[in-house]
Amino acid sequence: GEDKGGGDTNSSRKCVLGVCAKRKKTSSDAMKQILDRLRAYGEFEVVVWGEEIAMDESIDVKDWPICDCLIAFSSSGFNLSRVQEYVKLRKPYCINDVFTQNIFENRMQLYEILEKYGIPTFRHIYADRRNGREVEVKETDDYIMLDGKKMKKPIVEKPFAGDDHNIYIYYSKDKGGGCRKLFRKVKNKSSSFFADINTIRRDGSYCYEQFIEGVKDLKVYTIGPNYAHGEVRKSPAVDGIVARNPDGKEMRLLTVLTAEEIFIARRIVNVFQQNICGFDVIRYNGRAYVIDVNGWSFVKGNMRYYDKCARTIRKLCLGSITGKHALSIERPLSAKTCAAKKVFHDGDNNHILRSLVTVFRHGDRTPKRKLKLKMTHPEMLWMFKNTKTEVKLKKKKQILPFQKALNHLIARLERGARPAELKLLQYLRVVRSVIEEERKGLKIQLKPKKIREGKVVECILACKWGGTLTRMGLEQAKFYAPVFWSEMLRAPSNPGSTLQEQAARFTEYKGSRSKFLEGIQVFAANESRVKSSARAFIRETVQDDDVPPNTLHSDNKVQDFLDDVSKAHQHIDIAKKRVKSLVTSKAVLVRSDPRYRPSGHASKSPSSPVAKSPKKSHAAGHQPPTAGHQKKGLNNLVTSGLRSLINKLKQESKNTRQKRSLGEKALQRQNSRTDLGFWIDEDFDLTEWELRCLRWLKVPKNALKELYNHIVALNKQKRLKR
Repeated sequence: GEDKGGGDTNSSRKCVLGVCAKRKKTSSDAMKQILDRLRAYGEFEVVVWGEEIAMDESIDVKDWPICDCLIAFSSSGFNLSRVQEYVKLRKPYCINDVFTQNIFENRMQLYEILEKYGIPTFRHIYADRRNGREVEVKETDDYIMLDGKKMKKPIVEKPFAGDDHNIYIYYSKDKGGGCRKLFRKVKNKSSSFFADINTIRRDGSYCYEQFIEGVKDLKVYTIGPNYAHGEVRKSPAVDGIVARNPDGKEMRLLTVLTAEEIFIARRIVNVFQQNICGFDVIRYNGRAYVIDVNGWSFVKGNMRYYDKCARTIRKLCLGSITGKHALSIERPLSAKTCAAKKVFHDGDNNHILRSLVTVFRHGDRTPKRKLKLKMTHPEMLWMFKNTKTEVKLKKKKQILPFQKALNHLIARLERGARPAELKLLQYLRVVRSVIEEERKGLKIQLKPKKIREGKVVECILACKWGGTLTRMGLEQAKFYAPVFWSEMLRAPSNPGSTLQEQAARFTEYKGSRSKFLEGIQVFAANESRVKSSARAFIRETVQDDDVPPNTLHSDNKVQDFLDDVSKAHQHIDIAKKRVKSLVTSKAVLVRSDPRYRPSGHASKSPSSPVAKSPKKSHAAGHQPPTAGHQKKGLNNLVTSGLRSLINKLKQESKNTRQKRSLGEKALQRQNSRTDLGFWIDEDFDLTEWELRCLRWLKVPKNALKELYNHIVALNKQKRLKR
């Protein structure tokens, strides 16, 4: 084959990424997700070959595809010896070092290296029977002794071979004895218990470590030295039954890694030179202990993980072209302004982006709950002794005085509450229980409603809880960040013809974007779900575990900034008052009434209130109507609006009885509701009128009864005349 170094490195071509592993691994959904993302960048040509080439001795490694970067990892039935020959020959950049992966094939060697580099792991003793070695074994019901080294039961027995998953757990006599055999998942089984097996195996080489019961089994996945993803799963040592979600996948829960676990992940990446790596951790007594390192491993079904993994592989590959990591290369931008200020340089159009304003909503939240009560009791009004404005209580110290006052009020009402206060007592007990249970998102608000002689005599008590950010909401907030800077701050569409030009353009783009994002300012409303979303967004945007200082702003000034302070707000309030005055009027208005003027039909007559100036119309045109106005409105309604209804009744005489019964039912249900007025157009039909009566039931009782009787009387007159 042609040597890689013999070609023209300046020729126009993409970066060739080779993937050499078992076909089952390269065709998995997780691998496809990552490779599809790499292809989408337009900078890579991905070449995949599996065991049909790698394991075929007739195909020389010189004839393998030539690549600039290589992803290769071992698995059961796939030996890396020929891949290592290829790497020595072609010298591609390896995402995971192929030589150190030999360590994962021998658990004894793995544990020795973990101890050598200070990575915490449990104490081990070994039964090494390789090359015909003899091991002195002494075993009782409570301990084992190998070559003079003692370990108490329960113990875990692991074969030396890293790909052998036939792991046994032996229990001591006081634990009931017996052995649990762990194996690769078969349907919903991952282990089986055998009560009659109490002695360790003596036919091979094994590692022994202490078994800890009742601890969390943690899976950690690294993407480079600066990122680690943690998941907790049900341990196979519990009962051997695999917990699965509705999709049939093993159920795993996301977990936040401790500082020690993050340090361990970085240490493993650097020691074994494995950027994409998975390892198992046991949390015990506040510490983390590594029990196995698996090498190349993926998180399954996590799109955010796939995005992060593809971005990291891209950085490593493009950075390897110049011999350095892509992020460590600092080149001055082409525009002088970009070098001096935190702006983003668009290399395609030679544009400079100085600022970018984006509005986000918080992530998914739990349902919000609210309870509002009208209060006139001195125990509640006491909260207004130093203020006449709204009182908001969020912190536990703030709620404590209110809780004491609430307990006094409940105790007084329980001793002798009036019948009208029994329902209020029930609601107050609900408020007390919400406070005592310390529900998430709890907030107490007291709003003054009536003030007499400078004192609050009536207030509204609002108890709110819930509305906190869910785990899915937190993941959504993290997902906002890559979408934000990948869509808003896009990479150059023409990265360059040669690999060196591509690396330079990519470095320039990353430097410009990083500098631009250094000046990010986030303004969040003063609510926990909003601030939690903002923190997650910032951490993911700046790629840091901590929120940089002076980045997140959330105070009263920010709340005023986010509230509606536009000029239209005042006009909206005026319109609301005007609509309320019309709706709460007891008069029945029709189109012929000068006080009813829909938008676009205002009369030009000087006598019309709508034709007057807005101030006069608002001040004098919508006073509550008198009894005379109400009677006049009814007469106008009968003379103009009901003529079409009477004609309708004549044409549909068959349905008259049914419609009359509907009207009677509406009157019976009406009772004494007199809140809202009622509008009828001149050209509406009877069905619509009856529908409104039944739906709203807010027409004044007397007006509706008089209107109905008038319809019946007119109908009788028509019949007599006919």
